[in-house]
Amino acid sequence: MRTIRTVISLLLFFAVFLFPQLTKASAYWMEIHGSGKVKEQVTIQVCYGFIDDLSERHRTIGPEFQRIRDFNFFLFNAKGEKSKIELQPNGDHWEGSFTPDQDGTYRILGMNDLQPVLVRSQNPQDNVRPIDFMCGVYHVGVPSDNIAPLQFMDISLQNKNGIYTIFPYRHMKPVSKGTMLRIIQS
Repeated sequence: MRTIRTVISLLLFFAVFLFPQLTKASAYWMEIHGSGKVKEQVTIQVCYGFIDDLSERHRTIGPEFQRIRDFNFFLFNAKGEKSKIELQPNGDHWEGSFTPDQDGTYRILGMNDLQPVLVRSQNPQDNVRPIDFMCGVYHVGVPSDNIAPLQFMDISLQNKNGIYTIFPYRHMKPVSKGTMLRIIQS
C-alpha cells in the first residue's frame, strides 16, 4: 500500500512540474526593424513560435507558420493613406518592407479572416469564425497627433509631458466614459 502511495505521489509530482514544460502556447507576432529616419527602409518580420519560461521567443516552422500567407498586411502612412505590404517567406519568418517618405506615425495592420469556423454547438449562432489581427506602430521623426482607429477595437496612446493617456475605440468610435479597460503587460 505504501509503495502505491509513493508511486502515485511521484507521478503527481512529475505531472505537475513536467507537464507545463511539454505544453507551450504558440502564437504569431510581428517585429518591425528600422532606423526611424525618412527614406530608410523598414523591414517587417512576421513569425510563429512560442515564449519559454525565461520570456525568450522561439521561432518555429510548420503548418501554422505556412498560414502566415493567409494574412493581408497594409501600411497606413503618416497621411493616413493605405497601401498593401507583400510578405515573402524568408527562413524562420515572413518578411516585407516599406520606405517612409515623411516624418510621422506609420501603422502596420495584418488581418487573417480565412480561419475555419469553430463548431461549438448544433446551433449555428453559437459557432464562430475567428479573425486574427496584428497591429504595429512605427514612428519616423516626430509622431503624428490624433491617430484614427484602424480596427473595430483599437487603442491609441498619447504622451504629454510624461503622462500617458489611453484612448480606446469600439466599432471605430471612442468608448463612453467610465468603460472598464483591462491592460495586460506582456
